[in-house]
Amino acid sequence: MFGKSRTPWSRGTRLTAVIGGLVLAAGSAVGIGVAAGMGDSFAATGDSPEMASVQALLAKAPKPGSDKIGPFANDFIDIKKVQPNRKANVGGASGTFSVDCGTNQNNHHNSDNFIVTPGVDHGALHVHDYVGNRTTTARSNDRSLAAGGTTCANNDKSTYFWPVIRIKQEANGKQDTQQGPDKGNIGRLVEPSAVKISFSSGGASKVTAAPQFLRSITGDAKEVTNGPANARPSWTCQGFENRITNKYPVCPGNSAVERILDFSSCWDGQNLDSANHRTHLVFPKGNGQCPKGTKAVPALEYTLTYATVPNGSVFAVDGFDGQLHNPATDHADWENVMTAQQMNGVVSCINNGQQCVNQPQGGGNNGGGGNTGGNTGGGKNGGGNTGQPASNQRVTCPDVRSQMPAVPASVKSSVTQDLDQMDNFLTDANNRLQAAGDQATQDFVNNSILGPLQNNRQFLINQILNLFNQARAPQPQNNLVSMAQCSMAGN
Repeated sequence: MFGKSRTPWSRGTRLTAVIGGLVLAAGSAVGIGVAAGMGDSFAATGDSPEMASVQALLAKAPKPGSDKIGPFANDFIDIKKVQPNRKANVGGASGTFSVDCGTNQNNHHNSDNFIVTPGVDHGALHVHDYVGNRTTTARSNDRSLAAGGTTCANNDKSTYFWPVIRIKQEANGKQDTQQGPDKGNIGRLVEPSAVKISFSSGGASKVTAAPQFLRSITGDAKEVTNGPANARPSWTCQGFENRITNKYPVCPGNSAVERILDFSSCWDGQNLDSANHRTHLVFPKGNGQCPKGTKAVPALEYTLTYATVPNGSVFAVDGFDGQLHNPATDHADWENVMTAQQMNGVVSCINNGQQCVNQPQGGGNNGGGGNTGGNTGGGKNGGGNTGQPASNQRVTCPDVRSQMPAVPASVKSSVTQDLDQMDNFLTDANNRLQAAGDQATQDFVNNSILGPLQNNRQFLINQILNLFNQARAPQPQNNLVSMAQCSMAGN
């Protein structure tokens, strides 16, 4: 299996892989399977204490085939035994744009995937971490995402997500047996200690704007079943980024596990998605140029750092049952919800060779600050925001949650998600009102605050009523439909 997987190289660069004397030139976004296998070329060093710990923990583990859980001993490699195989030389437009969207401090988790299994709660069968859009669930759509809040410092409402990591065995030998919500995913869930969301040229000489609501996936969560064609595992350790492996890296005591997840950047110019979620967006050729009939759009890359993974412990990504928690099944998803102005700013940074950070509209001065949009506030779906808008007003709505009868167990998770999403929409409405301050005219309030909020509440209330019908349970006695309406209250 290993040695056939593709290697996702860092965006915006041209790279040369040197493995066991074999020199290969690689385009910035092209995965190249090296015959010896990424991570299988060993330096002349002994095992580190951390690798010895992992080997000892897995020494008595069942061999592949006798236990379908995993991971297994051959899924790990000492990062110091991976020969340097990644040399970056600048190619294409040299600018970058990055945004701080946090590290999922809000504990936004679910086993949903609205791109691949829309409308199906727990359709992913493994838990995701989310940053960016705060309302993402199985039933998210373009409209609901555009109305949601965000954790991104520049108010980018895009949704960025990936499978979580779980610690299976601590370095001291303790077994972590916490059961996740999905079969076979067991262990102590850990969040990344750092998340870098960045866009670059992907090796193209010039990029054009990606359309709003463009959807993309990378990697293959079912690589064990499907084979390596779409797999793009890329693991390393902090401080060893010139060594990329398709195995779980065992890092020295002063380093941390890193995952690099890169996305295709050659768009067909027409479709926001495709049946297999891949053919509308493909990776560039080896020279960084896009295939005929496609155009280069900003190339997205996640870099996830895990100081939260104890050195010498056994860890793995969440996955589908039967995929053995193999490191080659690593994958990620994205929907672009940037406004045209934000995306045009990203394009400008890349094409003009700027290194932009957190720009409110995606462009402007190098390393600029940006606002904090959408990452604060709270309150129940009828409670409003605890902050004080500059307009001395706040939005209030009827509390739908308090009107719920006993919710059938079969739909309780879905109803709770809809109620939580209702809370988020109200909080975001009050955040927008507060940000508008004295410019919050009556027309602005009606068209930009109350109108979208009430439409989204109506949508969610209808979903809740449909869930009660689905469970063949008595409907809530109060007129929930009328509770979609909201009003303004002075402070």
